[in-house]
Amino acid sequence: MVIFNFVYDLYTIKDSEGNEYMTPETCVHFIRGCTGETCTSTDSRIEGLFQQYNKGKDQKLLREELITFFHNAAKGKPDRVFENLKLHNVRLDLQRLCDITYENNLSKYDMPRYTMSDQEGIFNSIINLLDRNDSSSMDVWELVRMLSTNKSMFTKVLNVEELRDGTGKI
Repeated sequence: MVIFNFVYDLYTIKDSEGNEYMTPETCVHFIRGCTGETCTSTDSRIEGLFQQYNKGKDQKLLREELITFFHNAAKGKPDRVFENLKLHNVRLDLQRLCDITYENNLSKYDMPRYTMSDQEGIFNSIINLLDRNDSSSMDVWELVRMLSTNKSMFTKVLNVEELRDGTGKI
C-alpha cells in the first residue's frame, strides 16, 4: 500500500495543527491527475467518494479512507486503478518510475550506433536503403549520420589515393 501513500501525499493539505487530509477541492486535482479530466468539487465522483469513505463527514478525507477507496476500487476495477496509477508514473508492479534504477553494464561499443556500423551485413543493408531514393532516404541518411564510422569504409577512404591512376582518376 506504499504506492497509495505516495498518491495521497500528492493531493493532501496540512492544517495549522499538522493534520493532513484531502478536501473536495484537492480531489479535483486528484481526479485530474488520475484521469486527465477537469471537474469541480461538486462533481458526483467527488461527492460519492466523500459520502462513502469520509467517516467523519467533515469533508476531510484521511489517508486510511483513501487507501480503503483504492482497495475497494482495485477489487472491482483493477484495470482502471492501474490506468490511474500509470498516469502518476507508476508501473504495473506498483513501482514508481522515479524509484527505478537500472544498472548500465554496457560499454559504448554495445550501443546500436556502434554495433550497426561494426557489423558489415547490417551496415550494408542500411547503405542499400539509401540507394532506393524513396521517401525513407532522408530518414536513413539521418540514421547513417548518427552511426559511428564503419571500419571498412574508413579504410577505403584512407586508401583512395592508392586507387588513383596516373591521371588522378579512380
